[in-house]
Amino acid sequence: MTFETIIQEIKNKPTNVSFDEETREAIIKVVEYIQNTDLDILHRISIQQLADVTGWHNDKTLFINVGFYLCGCKWHLLEPIYTYKNDDFSVEIPEDDIADFRQKAMITLPNGSNFLFDPEKIYISFTLSDEAIKLKKINNV
Repeated sequence: MTFETIIQEIKNKPTNVSFDEETREAIIKVVEYIQNTDLDILHRISIQQLADVTGWHNDKTLFINVGFYLCGCKWHLLEPIYTYKNDDFSVEIPEDDIADFRQKAMITLPNGSNFLFDPEKIYISFTLSDEAIKLKKINNV
């Protein structure tokens, strides 16, 4: 698999996924961005970077579409990073813990400290998946 084969697959309207033309174009732009951008820059990809790349500036729609298709199993190129930012600190939260924290309305840090969960303080960014890093290295991009 290469970035080009992924792009061709997306262009060829795969039967097991369903998205409109606008979403297809945005996903292709993100795959091309990953393909053509230096690995060091892709360590952390913000929603704003994705909005700039795709031209979409509705964070929720962008996250849902890009996240669903590029963080999923079909084209697993991105991994989400959840960061809880408070006035005093910021901490990355494992994806598996988000639902638990939301349900309990509390966040427990590894050091044992607790504080109230506020979903407005969760910021999402992305990093490349292991598969994407391998593709970049194999394809020398």
